[in-house]
Amino acid sequence: MDVDKLVKTTTLELEKLVSTETIIGKSQTIAGKVIIPVSKVSFGFGAGGGAGVGKGSNDSGEGGGAGAGGCITPIAFIVIDKEDVKVYPMKSKGSIASAIESITDKCPEIMKSWKETMSEMNEAKKAKKK
Repeated sequence: MDVDKLVKTTTLELEKLVSTETIIGKSQTIAGKVIIPVSKVSFGFGAGGGAGVGKGSNDSGEGGGAGAGGCITPIAFIVIDKEDVKVYPMKSKGSIASAIESITDKCPEIMKSWKETMSEMNEAKKAKKK
C-alpha cells in the first residue's frame, strides 16, 4: 500500500475535524445573552509502510498503515450581553466535572438575568395590549 496515499487520506480526514467551529463553538442565546464555548483542540497522526522481498524466489510483500487521534477540551465560555463581554475560564481540573461545576457556579447570575428578561417581555406584552 502506498504510504503517500495513506498520509493524504489521513490528513484530509483530519481537515474535516479542524475548523474554527471546533475551537470557537456554536453560540447559544439564553436569557438575552450569547454564550460561546471555547475549546482546546489537539490532533496527531502517524503513518508508515514498507515493502520487501522474502527468502523464496516468489516471496515479496508490502504493507502500510495510518492512524490518528484527537482531543477536544473545553477551556472557557464567552458571555456577551447588552452591556459587556465576559470570559469565564474553566477550572484547570480538566474533567467534565469541572466543566459542570463552572457552569453551575454561573447559574444564579444566569437565572437572575433570565427572570429580568422574562419580566421585561411580560411588561412589553402588557403595554402592547393597552
